[in-house]
Amino acid sequence: MFSSLLRHNNLQKINHITTKLIHTLLKPTLLPPPPPPPPAAPEKEITKLRYANNPTELIIRVEKLAQQSRLDLIIQLIKTSSTKVATVSVWTELFKLLIKFNQQHLSYKLYLEIKRRRIQLDLQFYHLYFHLISTAKPSTKHFNLTRLESIWSQSQQLITTTTTTTTPPTNHSKIQLTNAYLNSLIHHGFTSKVFQLFHSLPATQIDSVTLYHLSKSLSSQQEEDLEKAKQLIQKWGAQEDKMDLRTTLSFANLFLKSTNTTHHSYAATLIQERIGIQIHANPYKFWSKHQPIMTPKNSSTSPIPNQEENTPQVKNQLRFDQPGQLTTLLRMLLKMKKFSLVRNLWAQIHANPDLYLDREAIDSTHCGLVIIAMGRCGAMDQVEDLLCWMMQSGNKKLRPNSDTLDKAIQAAWQTEDLSSGIAVLASLTHTYDQGLLTAEEEKKAVVETWRQKSKTRGATAISPSNRALVTLLQAAGRIGKVKEISRALETVAQFRTLPIAAAASPPPPPPSTTSPCTPNGKTTQPTLGLGAPESSQEIERYWVDQFVWVATDLLDKLLSRSEHNKVLSQDQIDTFSDWRARIDAFLQQDPSHTPLRSRIESRAHDRLTRLQSRSTAHGHGGKKRSP
Repeated sequence: MFSSLLRHNNLQKINHITTKLIHTLLKPTLLPPPPPPPPAAPEKEITKLRYANNPTELIIRVEKLAQQSRLDLIIQLIKTSSTKVATVSVWTELFKLLIKFNQQHLSYKLYLEIKRRRIQLDLQFYHLYFHLISTAKPSTKHFNLTRLESIWSQSQQLITTTTTTTTPPTNHSKIQLTNAYLNSLIHHGFTSKVFQLFHSLPATQIDSVTLYHLSKSLSSQQEEDLEKAKQLIQKWGAQEDKMDLRTTLSFANLFLKSTNTTHHSYAATLIQERIGIQIHANPYKFWSKHQPIMTPKNSSTSPIPNQEENTPQVKNQLRFDQPGQLTTLLRMLLKMKKFSLVRNLWAQIHANPDLYLDREAIDSTHCGLVIIAMGRCGAMDQVEDLLCWMMQSGNKKLRPNSDTLDKAIQAAWQTEDLSSGIAVLASLTHTYDQGLLTAEEEKKAVVETWRQKSKTRGATAISPSNRALVTLLQAAGRIGKVKEISRALETVAQFRTLPIAAAASPPPPPPSTTSPCTPNGKTTQPTLGLGAPESSQEIERYWVDQFVWVATDLLDKLLSRSEHNKVLSQDQIDTFSDWRARIDAFLQQDPSHTPLRSRIESRAHDRLTRLQSRSTAHGHGGKKRSP
């Protein structure tokens, strides 16, 4: 009985285990769900091409596809059109689109397709093709010399082959084609071929653009290229229509870039011959904006051959006919230190400002370059007159900016005229009513002009840069007088706050690029931390260091000598001592200022050593003279 019961229990356990095992085996395994299938790629929209019946309609179809950036469909549409519909004008539009979409490498295969279809090409197409090549990236695979020469020879065959149905090409179109080909050769580095072709051209197919391209192909570091440039100037310099202002500036710039200084004098002579001239005094006419404005003068020292005195004057005179030429000219004259020539040129322009190029073409950049030349010539009064003229013109492009202020203060440093520098600074920053100026300075024309313009809201306050303030301090240091130095320091303190010396005080806020520090931007006197930001971090840090370097130098000069107590008041001495201590504490807080601090301490130690040696020498001299 007991054994049967035990057997029955074992059978139940076995059945239970077996059933559980079967359920486990049959139960599906819980695996992570499979990743979702990738989204099906959107089917490319199949655009149904609508074929045209004439070239005009085909060009309209091409323009619509170009708005969708479907260059592939445009090429397919043109290729599948007949030659009567896809004419040379259509292919010309296609090549323009290759430039627009930066697909110039497809041009040669398309050009072969045109030749296979035997489409009659014209000079306009070849001119565009060479322009396309000059805009492409240099590639020996797509644009090698053999391929360029082949295209050039085929374009020349078109010129020589004239039929009764086609009009012969004009000389101007031939010159344009030649210039485009030369530009493409220069762009891809085939300069040897450029001069080989140039020497084979007749004089009728050469103009100023041709010579300009040649000047761009020459190197300023190669004596052979500079000699070629001199030969070109000697040959074509007497012809005003070929050696115009842009070409002259390009050749002069070539010699100025040379490391050999002997070539700089040649460039100076070349420029002075072309620009040391009188502006033609014809009145401004609104219907003739590009009148010749300059008449050349003959000079025996010029590298350009003189014209005969009896020959009539060339009609195509030099003129500023392109943007940037006047700026380039002024920069080159400054580089050659022809400061008086800049003043003479500007005097002629200023005498009749409405005659030459459009008045809108002159901006504050030109005036800033002229201010530099006036400062080098010691004409600070002319700088003030120029600033007044800029403001009275009412032209937004002539409105003085921060760069104008920098250059005006630089002129004050060059002329050692601190009074004019402070007057200009107070005028452009609208701080002339805050006690910075003396009674005589308040009567200056530059101050009166800005005071009147500020009443009519015709002038906005300029925030002085670190460079302008540093230059003003350097001007005072260059003069070397105690009163001038103390006045410059007190003036600069109106625009820059010295660093906080207390360690418990919060650090100064990050510099702001806005001129005022208030959120609404309406403060009349901006008070920034030491060193307002400049155009980049490197320049910003440089001028901040220069500010500290120059300010500490002037403060040490004032505080190192006891006889300065006779000139400065005790309040001024206490103020300067406090500023010097603040700067010292500021330099100690920031580890990045350690090199600057060591330089300042070394300079102060050298100054103290010199003063002690001088006092010792005077003491010995006194003992010798005593009985």
